[in-house]
Amino acid sequence: MHRESLAAWSHNHSFGQERRRPGESRTWLVIAITAATMLVEIAAGLAFRSMALLADGLHMASHATALGIAAFAYAYTRRHAHDARFSFGTGKVNSLAAFASAVLLALLALLMAGESIRRLLAPVAIAFDQAILVAVVGLLVNGLSLLVLREGIGLLRASARVLLDHQAPAALRERLRAALEADGDSRVSDLHVWAVGPGIHAAAVVLVAGAPRAPADYLARIVPGLGIVHATIEVHRCPDATPVT
Repeated sequence: MHRESLAAWSHNHSFGQERRRPGESRTWLVIAITAATMLVEIAAGLAFRSMALLADGLHMASHATALGIAAFAYAYTRRHAHDARFSFGTGKVNSLAAFASAVLLALLALLMAGESIRRLLAPVAIAFDQAILVAVVGLLVNGLSLLVLREGIGLLRASARVLLDHQAPAALRERLRAALEADGDSRVSDLHVWAVGPGIHAAAVVLVAGAPRAPADYLARIVPGLGIVHATIEVHRCPDATPVT
């Protein structure tokens, strides 16, 4: 078989990862807001000799760093979307960045909790006026960032599931199973569905049937709304089954 004749059966594995996503622009906007707030707080903390301002400035710096990791992941994902070294594209780069950011923020939260306990055991003088003002400003900035990014909770758990090839939600798997078994003869004997990027999945399926159809027939049953961008279908004839007439 000539190489040219294989073209119709081949496809790339970028799965649209080369396109700029709306979340990337929002992330850069929040980075700019957070970094500006960080600089103002650190500068004010040094000028007024306020530990409260410096602490909150460093807190903002941690958020800016975490968001910077996400922004880098967006750029890397787009630039290497067609790199053949990535079996299912670069979608998991975003999940890796999310996991790293979540771990970083969790560690910083633990450090801040430890410092809070230390301050409770050994109190120091606090500039209440500046601290209250900074708390209000920080709250407003965090609230604005939340509105811009619209991120859900559970980032660490969600990104870890993607990196560990956790099975897709049961509802998605059942919809895929129902589509593949629509003829009443075929039955799914093995089904694996996992995320390969934000909102996109790959699937590996084993089917048995009394009158097996071509794999292309089963592939055609997978509707676009399921978000399955790559599927491998294995079909076997079941000798105990009665073929559908």
